[in-house]
Amino acid sequence: MNIQYGLSDTAGTRYYGLNQDAYMTCRVPVKEKQDVASIVHCFGVFDGHSIGGDVASGAAAKSFEKHLGKRITSPTVDDKVVSAVFKSVHQDLLAIYDNPPASVSYASPSANKLVKWTLRKAGQMQFYTYGGKYDRPIEFGTTALVVLVAEAAKECTICWAGDSRAILLSRDEEDDEFIEVTNLNELHNARNLKEKKRVESGFPAVIHSDGYLQPKDGYYKNMQINMTRALGHRVLEKFGVVPDPSVKRVKLTSNDQFIVLATDGLWENLSDAEVRDIVVEHGNPKHAANALIERISQYDPSSADVDNVTVLVVSFEIIGPKVVAAAGSASTSSSSMPIPIPSSKTSSSASSSSGSLKTSNSKNKTGASPEEVKPSSPTKKKKSK
Repeated sequence: MNIQYGLSDTAGTRYYGLNQDAYMTCRVPVKEKQDVASIVHCFGVFDGHSIGGDVASGAAAKSFEKHLGKRITSPTVDDKVVSAVFKSVHQDLLAIYDNPPASVSYASPSANKLVKWTLRKAGQMQFYTYGGKYDRPIEFGTTALVVLVAEAAKECTICWAGDSRAILLSRDEEDDEFIEVTNLNELHNARNLKEKKRVESGFPAVIHSDGYLQPKDGYYKNMQINMTRALGHRVLEKFGVVPDPSVKRVKLTSNDQFIVLATDGLWENLSDAEVRDIVVEHGNPKHAANALIERISQYDPSSADVDNVTVLVVSFEIIGPKVVAAAGSASTSSSSMPIPIPSSKTSSSASSSSGSLKTSNSKNKTGASPEEVKPSSPTKKKKSK
């Protein structure tokens, strides 16, 4: 299996240059039967939210690389391993939550710019404060979407918590010129009826018509979040925002060509068909990732509200026997036909990467940040008596 990837990102236009996305790529060596060496390729995107969200997503990227390296020991990654990794990453983020940075950059409550917020403690509560009169309670977190591609098993494991998405692009068995799109995961938000039922039946939270979850009572009753699963939330976990991952597996065949995984900012602006057409047109995963971000960056910054976007395009060529897919499978198989790789321009306003595997916060400094947790309004600090 020949695997390549391309990465690109943009901070968008929403929060004045703050980018709360991060990504992770790494390879975990494993052994098959008879001690034959193999590789599990790991790819992840992370979308932080609320004040300190960039800290959460960056820490999650590093933590996933560490724990995947420790836990993956065979070509097939089972649910117990996935659950253990997500639990360990969640605990790492809670440790940061309990001892947060002394200051963070975040949007000003009164001006269209980034400003420095400083840590303030009051009893058991922790806040970031600005200007001596604005407090925001610390309650950051991050989504996680991790795709594991096992060379030996020719299997893709998708595990996620939150609203980032992944799609599989495959050649149609009867028409090699047509590329099918298969959605690889469902979103964890209140518009997902299973998630809505889970929250409403077991947690003291209100689900609003716009899909936001809100605690019913307590200090955090004015806080809302538009997802039902995420990592790093100590308080909102009590109201249904749990770190538990969903897991899906897809057997890869010689028809499967690309996986595109991205934070929600991509899918808010481009349809699955548009993403497919751009990826197929460029072929090379680095060029394709850059082209997707270039398309996003074409929006008029004076009128568009573009979230952070981080996209990983993974390509693979799989040689295998012709098989007939069972009902409901992600793709079917035929002889592999490489997609031509034309040259393409890359966006000067987006950062990109390919080849070497690493973890990092998204690095572009020309746009915005994803704000999925929103208090009803900034809270003025009360004077202590």
